[in-house]
Amino acid sequence: MLSRRNLVFILLSILFLPVFSQEEIIKDSIAYSLEEALRSPLNIKVLDLQKQKLKALDDRFDKLVNLHTLYLDKNKLDNLPPSLASCKQLRFISFSNNHFQDFPKVICQLEQLRVIDFSTNEIAILPECLTNLIHLNTLLMVGNEVSKIPASYKDLEIVELDMRMIQMNEKEQQNIRELFPEATIKFSKACNCFDEEESIETETD
Repeated sequence: MLSRRNLVFILLSILFLPVFSQEEIIKDSIAYSLEEALRSPLNIKVLDLQKQKLKALDDRFDKLVNLHTLYLDKNKLDNLPPSLASCKQLRFISFSNNHFQDFPKVICQLEQLRVIDFSTNEIAILPECLTNLIHLNTLLMVGNEVSKIPASYKDLEIVELDMRMIQMNEKEQQNIRELFPEATIKFSKACNCFDEEESIETETD
């Protein structure tokens, strides 16, 4: 018959074994370079490439089929490789503080995305194809040039939208609020500027 002391030891071992295993799994699932990730591609869940002065990404993401989080912040990127479309489990992507002028449309193929952060780039137009991301709930675009959001985005389940540091008038901000009436939306103070169509009408008058 087991003594009370041995029984307690066995119970504690059973309780803490999953904790140690989980820590080990988490450690093995994070990579800090693409080369490191490709050594065990099926295990990688998080790829952190922040602050690496990257001007381009190798087109080798097709092996990272279980990737769910990708950090690309504070590099010198202006596009994303086509192979990123293979990362069908991706839930979170952040490419803030880069040199993007056009929104990378490969993102429209990542239908499991929940969060996109492309703050502090130079993007002025959002693509219609972003409506493919039916799970998207957070869109962070601080400091870009986007002042209009396609009306088709109203069908997205957006709960958080950050558009601070973007010059917009009250009408433009109100149009966006009407698209996402249930969302938490952050704007900078509205300016007294006019949109392009209003300026043309004023000149015609």
